[in-house]
Amino acid sequence: MDYLKEVVIEDSLGIGSELEAQMALIVDTFQCEWKTAIENPESRKFFKSFVNSDGLDENVVFVQERDQIRPASEYEKNKLIATVA
Repeated sequence: MDYLKEVVIEDSLGIGSELEAQMALIVDTFQCEWKTAIENPESRKFFKSFVNSDGLDENVVFVQERDQIRPASEYEKNKLIATVA
């Protein structure tokens, strides 16, 4: 346990600054792949129901949850269909 304390807390191996630099590089160069994709019009073209049509997929139903939309579960879809019919 003493050795572990020396390595981690006291930086006895002298690798602390190298690890900090690596972590800083990761933090500085991080990008959210989803955010990048939706902000790029060329990438956004791939996120649609049908590649060869601008039509919507009527089987995909969305419900509102916490101020966002998400795909409805099978139970929710059936419940929505029952209330409309």
